[in-house]
Amino acid sequence: MALPKWLLLLSANIHVSKYPMWIQYKPSLHKTTGADIQKFISTVKVGDLVFRRHDGYLNTYFTPGFWGHVGIVVSPSEVIHAIEKGVVKELLLDFCRTDHMCVARFKKANSENIQYAVSTANTLLGLDYDYEFETTNSAYYCTELIDFCYKNVFAPYYTKQAIGSQKVLLPSDIADCGLLDILLDIRK
Repeated sequence: MALPKWLLLLSANIHVSKYPMWIQYKPSLHKTTGADIQKFISTVKVGDLVFRRHDGYLNTYFTPGFWGHVGIVVSPSEVIHAIEKGVVKELLLDFCRTDHMCVARFKKANSENIQYAVSTANTLLGLDYDYEFETTNSAYYCTELIDFCYKNVFAPYYTKQAIGSQKVLLPSDIADCGLLDILLDIRK
């Protein structure tokens, strides 16, 4: 059976999501390429902070600054970060399913600080996501997790935002604070 060329071209550009049912024409699911991901993974070391941004997601519009999320590299192939499911460990390959990504390393970090941060991150696995953006509870949002793991080194960079009355720490606050060297910045 031969299909018309126009139908094949049209169907190649339509993405259908089952739950909830949604149809999108010419989606750009992730802008990063295999070469970008290879470069990213060959750059990271344990203790590095990894940032990402997804274009087109609603929460990207709610998060001031360029970067929308951050995690800590805990092994050559894994990252720990706080997402809606809570504090999770994920393969770096999965973390890289994004549109933009960045690798940052502390300018002045020693192996003791890194070991402490990685160990702390591992003890927090399974804790809830902090939807209240409050530093006094036992739940964590992504940047709060990073700050806690690195002994509140980012405390001076919390800023007052439109989220309640408390100060929050944004991913771009960490990336732009001056304590880190940006080793790789892939923006598409």
